[in-house]
Amino acid sequence: MADLKDKYVKDTYHSVLSLGTSGTAGLSNTLQKVTDGDGVVTPLSLSETEISVPTLKIDGYGEVIDATGRWTGLGGGSGSSGSSGTSGTSGHSGASGSSGSSGTSGTSGSSGKSGASGTSGSSGSSGSSGSSGTSGIGQDGTSGSSGTSGQDGSSGSSGTSGEAGTSGSSGSSGTSGTSATGGGGGLVAGSGTNSMKSADSLTATASTSSGTSSIALGENARATGEYTVAIGHGPIATLSGIAIGWNTNADGGGIAIGGESRGTATAAVGLFGYAGGSFSMSVASANNSYSAQHSFAFGYGSDARGYGSLAVGTLCKTSNQYGMLFGWDCHATADKAIAIGFEVTASTTDWLSTKNIQLQNIISAADDSAAATAGVPVGGLYHTSGAVKVRLS
Repeated sequence: MADLKDKYVKDTYHSVLSLGTSGTAGLSNTLQKVTDGDGVVTPLSLSETEISVPTLKIDGYGEVIDATGRWTGLGGGSGSSGSSGTSGTSGHSGASGSSGSSGTSGTSGSSGKSGASGTSGSSGSSGSSGSSGTSGIGQDGTSGSSGTSGQDGSSGSSGTSGEAGTSGSSGSSGTSGTSATGGGGGLVAGSGTNSMKSADSLTATASTSSGTSSIALGENARATGEYTVAIGHGPIATLSGIAIGWNTNADGGGIAIGGESRGTATAAVGLFGYAGGSFSMSVASANNSYSAQHSFAFGYGSDARGYGSLAVGTLCKTSNQYGMLFGWDCHATADKAIAIGFEVTASTTDWLSTKNIQLQNIISAADDSAAATAGVPVGGLYHTSGAVKVRLS
C-alpha cells in the first residue's frame, strides 16, 4: 500500500482497497469485487468463505488454471521413431543339374549266309546293345527257301538324369528397430482409483497420488486424500485440499498457493501465507500472514488472529475479535476497534481511530431542522458558518 503519512484522504483515497462499489459494504457470505477508491473493479472477489479470480498464473509455470476452471500445462513431446531394421539378403538359387548324355545307337546285325541247296539260311546274330542305341534290325538271309529274320538288337539304356542343384539358404531376417523412449512430460496412473501422477523418472523423489481422483505432479508431491491436487516441490494435499507451490500444505478442503503456505478448510495465497482458522483467508507477499476463524489477512506480515477480524495492508495486526485494520503497521487492541492509517493503534471498543480527517462537501445548515431538510441523518455531520455539528434530532 502507498505511504499515506502526512497526506489528506482526498489525495490518497484512490489507492485504498474496499469491498463492493458502494464504499460501505463489509465482508459477507456473498462474493464481492475488490475495488479501489475510485470504484475501479479488480479481478479479485472476496466473501467470508471464498476467493475468486478469473484465471490463475504462477511465476515459472505460466497459466495453470484457465477461465473455465481447467488445469493447464505442457506435456513432453513424443520420442522419435526407431529406424527400421535392414532386410536380410536373398539366398542364391541352386545351379541346375546337367542333362544326361544320350546313349549311342546299336550297330546293325550282319547279313545271314545263303543256305545251301535252298536250305534256310541261319539267322543273323543280334546286334550288340548300344549304351542307349536304337534297336538293331537283322537283314534277311538270301533265298534258299527263305532265311529267318534276324532278331532285333536290344535297346540302349537311358542316360541318368543330372541331380538337381541344392536350394540357396534363406537370408536371415533384419532385426527390429528399437522403440523410441517416451517424451519428458510423462503422466502415469497413481495408486488411487482414477488418479494420476508425474512419472517417477522425472524427479529425484517420486510423487504419490493415493487418493481417489487425486493428482500429484512434481518432486515429492503428495495427494493422499480423495479429490486432492498437489503440484510443485514438496506439496501435501489431504481431504479434498489443493496445494500448489513449494512446501505448501492444504487440508480439510483448504487451498494453499505459494511457497510455505498453509490452508486448513481455508484459503492461503502467497509466500508464507497461513490461514489457520476455518472459513478464513490469508493473502501474503514474502512474509508470514496469518488469519483466524472467519477472518481475513491481506498483505505483507499482516495478522488477523481475532475471530471475524480483518487486516489489510503491511504489518497490520490484531488478536481481538471483529477488529478492522487498514494501512501500515496498524493495530487494534480492543474488540470491534477500527484503525486506519500509518502506525495507528485503535484501543477503544466500537471506535474508529485515525490521525486526521478531512471532510469534503459537508452540508451547511443553520440547525438540526435545516440539516434534516438538507438530508443529513441523525448522527450525521454538518456545519454552521464553519462550526462542525452533529445532528441530534
